[in-house]
Parts: sequence; C-alpha cells; structure tokens
Amino acid sequence: MRRMTIGASLLLAIATAAHAQISPSENGDVHASSLGKLPGKLISTALSADGRHLACSQRLETGGVTVSLDGEVEAQCDDIKMGSLILGPGGRLAFAAKEGEKWVVYVDGKRGPAFDSIEGIPQFGPQGKHVVYTAHMGSTTSIVVDGKPGPSFDRFYENSLLFSPDGSHVTYAFVREGKSFVVEDGESLISCDGFADGSSLFSGDGTHLSFVVARAGRWSVVSDGKEGKAYDGIVSGSLVFSPDGKSLAYVGGVGEKRIVVLDGKELGEYDAILVKVPKFTADGKHFVYPAK
Repeated sequence: MRRMTIGASLLLAIATAAHAQISPSENGDVHASSLGKLPGKLISTALSADGRHLACSQRLETGGVTVSLDGEVEAQCDDIKMGSLILGPGGRLAFAAKEGEKWVVYVDGKRGPAFDSIEGIPQFGPQGKHVVYTAHMGSTTSIVVDGKPGPSFDRFYENSLLFSPDGSHVTYAFVREGKSFVVEDGESLISCDGFADGSSLFSGDGTHLSFVVARAGRWSVVSDGKEGKAYDGIVSGSLVFSPDGKSLAYVGGVGEKRIVVLDGKELGEYDAILVKVPKFTADGKHFVYPAK
C-alpha cells in the first residue's frame, strides 16, 4: 500500500473521489492511503483549517448514513442535515443527524439531545471550547450550548450570538412574550423592553460584557449586569473597551447632542463626534475622540 503526505486541496480531491481514507502520522501530518471504493456514496466532506483532519459522510447501499473522521467511523444515523458537517479547532467534529423522526447533533462522537428539528448548522466558538446551535421542539425554540438547551423563546436576535475572544463565554438575546432577554453562559442577565441587536461586546480578556437595552423608549448601556444612565439613543457601534478591559466608553444621544461617556461619567456634550468609535491609546492611559 502506497502512502504519501499530501496538501489540503489534494486531500479534499481524493476524498471527494471516494477512493481514499486518511490517517494522521505521529508528527501530525495527514496521509492518504488508496483503499479502493468506499462502502457508500459520498454525501459531504469537511477539512479542518490546518489541513490535518478530514471528515466525510456516506450514504450506505444498505440504508442509512455513516460519518467518519480521519477514516474512523464516528456515528451511523438515518440521515445527515446537508451542510451541517463541520470541523472545528483541533479537529473537533460536529454534525446534525436524523434518527427516526427526531434530529440530534453529534459532537466528537457524542450524541446530543433529540429535537423535532435543528435550524442552520452547529457553530464552534474560538479554540473550539463551545459548540452552539438552534433547535426546535414542539412550539418551543432554544439555543443549545454544549448539548444544554437554554431558555425557550419566540424570536431570536440574529446578530446577538457572540463568543468571548478566548471562546470561554457565549452570549445571545431573544424575545419571549414581548420582553427581551440577554443570556450569558446559559444564565439570564437582564429582562428589558428591547435590545440593540449586534451591540454586545466582550472585553479583550473576555471578563466583561456590555450591551445596549431599551426601557420605556429610552436606551442605556448594561455592563457586567449594571445598567447605566438612559439616553434618547446610544450611537450604534460606539461601545469600546480599553486594552486592559477595565474601562468602557460609548456615545449617547439627547436630542441632537452627542454625549461621550467613560466609565459611567459624562465627559462632555457636543454637536457631533467625528468618529464612529472613540479610541483608547495602546497603553490604555488616554482616551481620544475628535468632536465639535
């Protein structure tokens, strides 16, 4: 049997032709071995970002689907959701599978809870520390993090799902019975009248979380669970943490005026701020913004 080290593009091409099985060598390189025709019809493939791992799904002639990682079978199921086969950091494998009338998500070969349907595809956070997906059961919908369903909701804020830079934390927001909720690591942080979708921001070290909420038609910034002063509006995208994560700044609005806020203190009222996002210096000792 001939073995050879190959690049990512060749590896994918060989897998697509369904004539090879791969295995990692001791030094982490991926090799391909010609095995002849594989036992099923190839459905999909996924290659890891570093090119060291390859996953594939095949429909068997005897019925059902088998999913393999680096040539080893991870699971067998009735069907696989198209597009859901993904490889995260470190070669972690996830996919949505149909078993009977239910759908489950497999992560690293482990079967998750059963649902009526899985929406979209699983998503790995930075460094592969968490995997997240949306699931439906009956009339309820929830975000599932590492196999644990969160609170059910009526509507999800599509741009609210955010991982901390190191991948340790995950946050999102949703609407239930007319109220908006923000969740971090499965725990509800706040209930409010509205949420500025896409406003959530983690500090660089992932230890602080801020976002914008509405109450009675006015808007405020919530940081580490503490709600700041309400304004007519908060300038979209203006939230910024200092490099060390200890300070937070943003721009609020009252009528036509713009107010710069640093650590909860108003620095000044202006006709306009000439940049979208005020900036901290690299050492975090100074805070700079052009205004008029």
